[in-house]
Amino acid sequence: HAASVEAALSNVRLAKQKIDRQHADSTRGYNVKLGRGGIREIEFIAQALQLAHGADDTWLHAPHTLISLGRLADRHLITERERTELSDAYSFLRMLEHRLQMEHGLQTHSVPDEEERRALVARRMNFHAHDALAEFNLALALHTTRVRAAYERVFGETQQPPPAPIPQHAKDKAAIATDEAAFNTTATVADEAAASAVDEPDVAATADANAHAAPSRASRLEATTPHADADTAATLAAANVFATRLISDSSDLNQHAPASESDAGKRVARLLHEAAHAGSLNARRALSYVARVAASLDKSNTVVELSEAHLCSLVRLCGASEFFGEMLASNPALINSLLTSAEAVRERDYRALLRAEIDREGSFRQELIALRRAWSQLLVEIGARDSLGELPHADSNRLQTELATASINAAYLVARREMARRYGNLAAGPRLSVLGLGRLASGGMDYGSDLDLVIVYDSQVPSPVAALTRDEAYTRLVELMVSALSSLTRAGYLYRVDLRLRPDGKNGALVRSSASFVEYLRTRADMWEWLAYVKLRAVGGDLELGRAVEREARSVIHERARGADREELRLETRRVRERLERERGASHQASRGAIDIKFGAGGVLDVYFAARYLQLRDDVEDEGRDRSTRTTLARLRDAHALDAANYETLAAGYAALRKLDHHLRLIAGRSSRLPAAADHAVLRDLARAADYESAAALLAELEQRTKAIRAAYAHITSIET
Repeated sequence: HAASVEAALSNVRLAKQKIDRQHADSTRGYNVKLGRGGIREIEFIAQALQLAHGADDTWLHAPHTLISLGRLADRHLITERERTELSDAYSFLRMLEHRLQMEHGLQTHSVPDEEERRALVARRMNFHAHDALAEFNLALALHTTRVRAAYERVFGETQQPPPAPIPQHAKDKAAIATDEAAFNTTATVADEAAASAVDEPDVAATADANAHAAPSRASRLEATTPHADADTAATLAAANVFATRLISDSSDLNQHAPASESDAGKRVARLLHEAAHAGSLNARRALSYVARVAASLDKSNTVVELSEAHLCSLVRLCGASEFFGEMLASNPALINSLLTSAEAVRERDYRALLRAEIDREGSFRQELIALRRAWSQLLVEIGARDSLGELPHADSNRLQTELATASINAAYLVARREMARRYGNLAAGPRLSVLGLGRLASGGMDYGSDLDLVIVYDSQVPSPVAALTRDEAYTRLVELMVSALSSLTRAGYLYRVDLRLRPDGKNGALVRSSASFVEYLRTRADMWEWLAYVKLRAVGGDLELGRAVEREARSVIHERARGADREELRLETRRVRERLERERGASHQASRGAIDIKFGAGGVLDVYFAARYLQLRDDVEDEGRDRSTRTTLARLRDAHALDAANYETLAAGYAALRKLDHHLRLIAGRSSRLPAAADHAVLRDLARAADYESAAALLAELEQRTKAIRAAYAHITSIET
């Protein structure tokens, strides 16, 4: 094992040395991606340690750098300090990368050396004081120095002492800029060995014994003592931050205010501890994320007034969800959204709320920030009620789908406004429609879901910009819309936008005329594309146009399916499904028995492909606005395309898998893989959240469900009637 670790580290180290040699003579300024202490070094740290240790630990197989850093720290492969410093640096450098690329969309990664241009970058990075350039330079030095130190420690390139300290004022400014970088809906998992609540210390009692040694603020959050002492110190530090922000309410905590700040901190620490163990899914996760939220709040200028109810809700949400713990740690102002009632959440008009926020702003940049700020608040409202069981997961999916469609329309509005700023008032429209596929089309959006989109414009309407052709104008409009949805700003991003299912895939135009889209489906679309497009639904832009295109597209697909060879359709369905299982599912499941509930055998995709195959084989169209898989299965049963036994198997199995998928996303972020070990901390949490008696009971039922789904899928796609 030691040899394999060394080999993995050596291979990555050699790759980075090659990059350094290739860019050694560059004179174009510091490269934030490839330079010393840059983004690539952070990625190499994460990837090398994943390669070195991931064969024996599937939990390290995380797709996102920030998720990886958290999990590496949980396994003690990097220190907590390194995790914090590398995460902060990654957010700062990613934001800097996007700032550098904002001007004319240039794909540059170099910070200019010219003082005037560099000062402009500093202002874009939220450094606004009279010495903004100097503070930006110091902040950049802070982050890159820390990254390089961690890189050299991991790869054993130097035994030199730590670098000279960075001036405190630069640290503070860098912290503010990092706080305003993108929030990341990512996960860090609590240490499995300490996940059980029975191992938690009595926070208040331990705090009393150690109060004389504890600083009063979040500096103790960087404690490197053993877990129990570090958790206690971190909780007390968090409590001291929160205590100064408590507002008067009816709670005993505030009715009888302690005589000193120290006493207030101890009492809030007791409150946090009791809330974590009485009402949270995972007490250690709760206190860990609460400490991170407090640290972020303490070093920012955010004004947040807290009640005891806010604190209890914060603890419960952090204990239930790493996904939201990360959001709150990146943006503590979101605490204000935690107490919105389930009734109010259900009644939200997301489109009106997002529109109102955008209308207050007058520039593309500020509109993007306002859109992200409002979206984050609305998503946290859903998550807070969801984590308490006040929103059934079907309601959560519906609300998230409504929020996604409202976000698409808000992004379209932002894009149109920016086009008008650049080219003057738009004529003849524009008339554009956004068509959804996948979860967006079926109404099943969930935490971390992508937006799978196809975008078309009206073939009969002239170009909205006189100086541009229709294709040029609509392409620029769509680029701005996608940027509004997915680009990383200091307020974060909303969704990953996936346009790969558009006609001709990655080689096709981002947007095309409605007539050419329908013609593509009629003459050139492959059979496997029918399986995706059969769920097409208009979700944004001009809905009249979109619904007309949707109807015509479905009609063409069913017409082609009716004329197709049924055996060829069956074989193509199986080919595509088996390819996805082979490439995405089997490799995951082969690693220490991890269970992939989406791509693996008997997973969600078996249900999807069985249902879509039967829709095309037996010409069963989706009617009405409900395109959910559950409703499609019922339609297939009613049309006698699906027998009663297979319907019951697929419907019940799909409901069980989607429930697990929903809770897994809430707990650990976007993932379709479950650990197979019944004593795994995440599996224990998932079992509790999904109302199973134990993790073993969850695994036993899951095995039965997936075997039954696979048998039904095999039966459906192996017969010809």
